[in-house]
Amino acid sequence: MKIFLLVLTGILAWPGMAAQAQTYAQDQRSAAWQVLDLANQARTTAGAGRLQWDAALARAALAHCRRMAAEGSISHQYKGEADAAGRAGQAGAHFDIVEENVAVGQSAAQIHQAWMRSPGHRSNLLSPEVDRVGVAVV
Repeated sequence: MKIFLLVLTGILAWPGMAAQAQTYAQDQRSAAWQVLDLANQARTTAGAGRLQWDAALARAALAHCRRMAAEGSISHQYKGEADAAGRAGQAGAHFDIVEENVAVGQSAAQIHQAWMRSPGHRSNLLSPEVDRVGVAVV
């Protein structure tokens, strides 16, 4: 049986912003769960199954999210970095298909809305073949 997943990452503040506003680990975890909750609400409306949390995917998402913050730009892959499936595997998550959504926004809701307006991101988010997720917010 194939297992499919979606890795979601988002940045709520760039490094320069972080110096001006304190960001706590609890807030980041809360934002990640908000992203997951919004995704599952949209999936329920679309008739897709709910996504289940995967800790290894969340580790992969966090590492990439930190890289995006350090780079100061968002990307699915930086020079010298493995692709999404490779990063997931390095974190201990081994799946047949890996989809990835990345974003920058001021809130989990803003990121979710941006993904829902983008055909490719929306397709990843609502794919009925996807069943696992790891979310990180920096």
